Amino acid sequence: MSAIFGLINKTGKPVEEQAIQKMQESLIHRAVDGHGTWHSDNLFLGHHKLVITQEQSIERLPFEDDDLVITSDARIDNRDDLISRLKNDLQDHRVLPDSCLILAAYRKWDEKCVDYLEGEFAFAIWNKRTHKLFCAVDHIGFRPLFYYDTSSVFVFSSEMNGILAVKETPNLFNEASLIEYFFRQSDLTKTHNEEIFALCGGNKLLVCNNRICVERYWNPQPLGKYHFKKDAEWAEGLRDLLFQSVSNHLRTNLQVGIGLSGGLDSSTVACIAAKILEKRNQPLYAFSSVLPKDHRGIERDERKYIAIIGNHLKNLDQTFVEAREVGPFSNLEQTFAIDETFPNAFHYMDQAILAAAKEKRVGVFLSGFGGDFFVSDKGNEVIYELIKQLRVGVVWRLLDQLKHTEYKSYYALFKSEFARHTKIGKSIISYRHRNQLNWQRDSMLAEEFLVKYRKSIDFDYISHPVSFMLDYIESGRMGRVMGMWANRSSAYAMESAVPLFDKQINEFMFDVPIEQYLAGGHRRSLIRRAMEGILPPEIQWRKDKQPYTPDFHSRIIKEKSIIDTILNDPSFNFAWKYLDKSKIEQHLEGVKPVQNTGEWMTNGGNRVVQGIIAVYFMQWLKKNNYIRFVD
Repeated sequence: MSAIFGLINKTGKPVEEQAIQKMQESLIHRAVDGHGTWHSDNLFLGHHKLVITQEQSIERLPFEDDDLVITSDARIDNRDDLISRLKNDLQDHRVLPDSCLILAAYRKWDEKCVDYLEGEFAFAIWNKRTHKLFCAVDHIGFRPLFYYDTSSVFVFSSEMNGILAVKETPNLFNEASLIEYFFRQSDLTKTHNEEIFALCGGNKLLVCNNRICVERYWNPQPLGKYHFKKDAEWAEGLRDLLFQSVSNHLRTNLQVGIGLSGGLDSSTVACIAAKILEKRNQPLYAFSSVLPKDHRGIERDERKYIAIIGNHLKNLDQTFVEAREVGPFSNLEQTFAIDETFPNAFHYMDQAILAAAKEKRVGVFLSGFGGDFFVSDKGNEVIYELIKQLRVGVVWRLLDQLKHTEYKSYYALFKSEFARHTKIGKSIISYRHRNQLNWQRDSMLAEEFLVKYRKSIDFDYISHPVSFMLDYIESGRMGRVMGMWANRSSAYAMESAVPLFDKQINEFMFDVPIEQYLAGGHRRSLIRRAMEGILPPEIQWRKDKQPYTPDFHSRIIKEKSIIDTILNDPSFNFAWKYLDKSKIEQHLEGVKPVQNTGEWMTNGGNRVVQGIIAVYFMQWLKKNNYIRFVD
């Protein structure tokens, strides 16, 4: 992705050249294919360019057109529709950059232009006549945008780095960001810096008369747009949208790569992308996390299934990434600088894969991330939800199908599909596993700190997949995750692409009857049926799945000396106000190599790593002059 940034001096004084230079330098790694600025009196706009599409190669940003100036990071997917609607306002649309389409849409529809845009975008438009700055991000939040506002200055940037370069007030640590890191529950407009905010997906921002106004322009909801009577029609509808979404991300002449695990989601994206690229006589570069060939532990990887995909796709160029020398605590300061937040526990493998993709000169990096959130939901709560809706006939049909595909009795299915999801069932399960770490509820946070936030944390997960996804999008959480991926990929000079989270696909899934997840008695049924004839059967119908980094726990053990150093170094004492050292020590003792995903989730290794990363991240912030830490 490209980077956009800018500053308004609210005092009316000209923006100092030093401030412009500082912002440019802080984002220089994003100026892969050039850079530009526009400066007038008390405002400047900037752009650091990464060329992905043909139209971007002729794009010059910031772009001034009469009384309007725009800087943008965008890929507009409904170009033909927009050009048709704006044909009387456009001169030459054959290779018109997306930024010019956005500007024309703004000129025609003003702030409502966002209602007509589809795709991924973050942009800022300055109106020289009215002295208003209008900013917006796409519906999901694929392209990140942060802002900082005081009585004297307004600053925005694709990365927090751009704001920190010119921010004059002290950097205050937002301790609630720890709640988000461990429990995924917080105000997503806030970052770990109390004065820097995120413009979340589906939101627009206006700066007028030195005041800012943030407003949501899109509320995800079931629209009733899709109506099908047959199971096959729902599967076909999803397949068409999957092909369209992947195709939108392939509007490039650059090399295309994908993180391929061998699982259902990444294989779906890989097979679709390879099919499209084959028609162009282009390869698809695949990068996979695997165990070293000489590995002797109990862990197992996905080489078998990755090989099946390789044999199935003739234009797949496969790279296996072992990343032998790194682990969860490798290169943390570099990771903090790139992610600008608490990183995920597997950042080391993510970055090893991106580094390998960069060596192959990949420009667009695809991922199957997030499919199991919605598109390929397992349907574990479907029977429970249908019983609540009193849809008895559908329940019995699905139970009969599951009985034959999973070889279980009706009684066993009743327990697993209904009883365990009731309040009583949850209580019984919780009691039985009371001595086992619950990765959703337990954390490494200190009780004295956690008590301040416990009442605001909802431990009852949302069972209905539509309800879950509506909350995931509207809260801004999906966009914040996508934004982190976007900026991480940009550090390796490539554009991230997560087609399974596409807005059109989400809107389709909002209308999908819940029973489609289990139709035919198969879990993740909808995507399996949608990919009939496209995925190899061994992948389409597989039920097992190894973890993304199967030797994760072995790597923790290998780096145990780093953990011990942090636990015993007095310079980290300030962090124990927030984290519980004894919890980390206790769960560290239980970390051991595991063989399957179930053990992987309850082993405690993930929480231990999160705890140590949180301590180290706060130490890094402290070194960078953040305050509000107590020694």
